[in-house]
Amino acid sequence: TIACGNCVYCRASYYSKCDVANKQNPKATAFFGGPKGSGGFAGLQAEYARVPFANVGPVKIPDDIGDDDAILLSDIFTTAYFGAEMASIKPGHTVAVLGCGPVGQFVVASAKILDAGRIIAVDCEPSRLESARRQGAETVDFAREDAIQTVLDLTNGVGVDCVIDAVGIDAQKERPKSDAGFKPGAAPGAALEFAVGMVAKAGHVAIIGVYPPTMMQFPIGMAMGKNLTLRMGDCPHRRYLPKALRAVEAGTVRPSRILSQKIGLDGAIDAYRAFANHQDGWLKVELLPRSSSGAVQTRSERGELVSV
Repeated sequence: TIACGNCVYCRASYYSKCDVANKQNPKATAFFGGPKGSGGFAGLQAEYARVPFANVGPVKIPDDIGDDDAILLSDIFTTAYFGAEMASIKPGHTVAVLGCGPVGQFVVASAKILDAGRIIAVDCEPSRLESARRQGAETVDFAREDAIQTVLDLTNGVGVDCVIDAVGIDAQKERPKSDAGFKPGAAPGAALEFAVGMVAKAGHVAIIGVYPPTMMQFPIGMAMGKNLTLRMGDCPHRRYLPKALRAVEAGTVRPSRILSQKIGLDGAIDAYRAFANHQDGWLKVELLPRSSSGAVQTRSERGELVSV
């Protein structure tokens, strides 16, 4: 996300709500590579990039942190930690993580850093569930079992203390047969229904999965009846970058372990296609801008993201 560093929101470290950066729509978050409503800024998957407010956004990377670890701090690990923090995870808490993609994997890692006692990860992709298990999470495959009931059974009917939605619009049901069939916000909010259904009374739900402004469905009646605390939003990445860098430098977090493939920038379209089609094993792809080959290098051995 892009921030001026000087408005009232930036001064409160709420950089994603900057009043200045998004000239086209001050109410919306400004970020690289987004649609016109987010400011119309070009993306960063390129040889060179124009960086507005470069005195604020960029953070110096210590020499002992490699590129593979650093690239995952800008909006993946930071967003995940933001979600775990919003969920008010306390030592010993039982936490459910919805979505085991890259951000979801780092939510599991962040929950461990915050001393969660038990972590239950929910997804339907075998390789992603396996990655969550390698981190010590229990897993629920919603394609094979009722996610809400299974989590309730695993917690003796009580539910979890906290849920982090790292999905957004339901990726499983949103996958259209063609671009013409895609209507933003038209997908069912399965992740939201899961979250409210499996959290305990007076529990906390944090939403970091992206929902479009047109999304209007939410089980508010059930949430109200359970006295839930709901928190959500775009991550103010700049607030968390220094902390993330310190965690990597200390060896607490090893972000590069999430990288499943490396591919040349000229092979990016094929990589996006494989990722969008949920090909098994495609968890997080690193694009190498100086590579002249689109050949895929697969990393088969990936360990835990958090040192134990």
